[in-house]
Amino acid sequence: MSDSREEREATEARQAEFAALFRKFLTDPEFHFDGLTTQIGGVVSERMAVLDVSRAELARRLGTSPAWVTQLLRGDENLTLRTLGKLAVALEFEWAVTTRDDLPARTRPERSPIAHGIAEGESEPYAA
Repeated sequence: MSDSREEREATEARQAEFAALFRKFLTDPEFHFDGLTTQIGGVVSERMAVLDVSRAELARRLGTSPAWVTQLLRGDENLTLRTLGKLAVALEFEWAVTTRDDLPARTRPERSPIAHGIAEGESEPYAA
């Protein structure tokens, strides 16, 4: 019986360690950067397949090298908004930006009233 209790305690300790590590990742900008670059590479790759566009052809359309396109698809490039626009034109699509605010409260950065457009002493955001 003690083995079962010890195993359960060890499992709970590993789960707590994993949860703490995951919370740390959620607050790390590099974690989010890696996720975004992977998503963007996936979108570009899918559009290339739909349009039957090779890496060489995409490079030609963008005025860059096939090697750069390979880096983009691997998630190795830090893309500018301008480059995202060029990709949209080259691959005939439009980007749509969405956000998620469903992270556990402990992982969200503190919200400051000033950062959210609420003047001191007011309870509503500034009117646009």
